[in-house]
Amino acid sequence: MEGRAIRARMATDERYGVVDGDCRSFAVPNLYITDGSVLPTQGSANPALTIMAVAARAADHLISGARRGPG
Repeated sequence: MEGRAIRARMATDERYGVVDGDCRSFAVPNLYITDGSVLPTQGSANPALTIMAVAARAADHLISGARRGPG
């Protein structure tokens, strides 16, 4: 594996990646990674829109959690 786009791979399990589907780190509580490094592969096209969508999804998750409150 090489390239920046696969260094913090998104996966369903920490054995296979660094963050979950909400971009939350498995190893560091409350750390969200929302750049191209979470993409499981490096595509052949410019990833800007995909990265923006990943960041928007993580933001939605954070907002919904904030609305629920602590706990």
